[in-house]
Amino acid sequence: MAVSLKYLAERPAPLAPHEEALVARILDEQNASLRLEAPRLTLDASPLPDAVLLHGSTTLPAHPLHALAALLHWCGALTELRRALPDAWWSVRLDDESVPWDDAAGYALPGMDDPELLAALPR
Repeated sequence: MAVSLKYLAERPAPLAPHEEALVARILDEQNASLRLEAPRLTLDASPLPDAVLLHGSTTLPAHPLHALAALLHWCGALTELRRALPDAWWSVRLDDESVPWDDAAGYALPGMDDPELLAALPR
């Protein structure tokens, strides 16, 4: 069964041109730095409703360790995007579960920083 990471950012004002460029740069850099064979982080290209800045979803790999490695990477990418658009309201979900936000650490699920687990991840 496929697991998806879903993301949404909203605010009343649309993205300014410099913000669009910043979001595109972050996505390009984060997608290029993922070393796994996994779907890339993309934004829905369809017309967005009012107040929606960006949204999309990424399906995680089926292999559990690859899925965790991709999840760690994409949580880092979404953390960078959220920090680039700090005045937006954000929702990041793993299927139906909210991914918690921490001002210092960003997006992460409990236990994702376990050293033994991290050592087992593909590089």
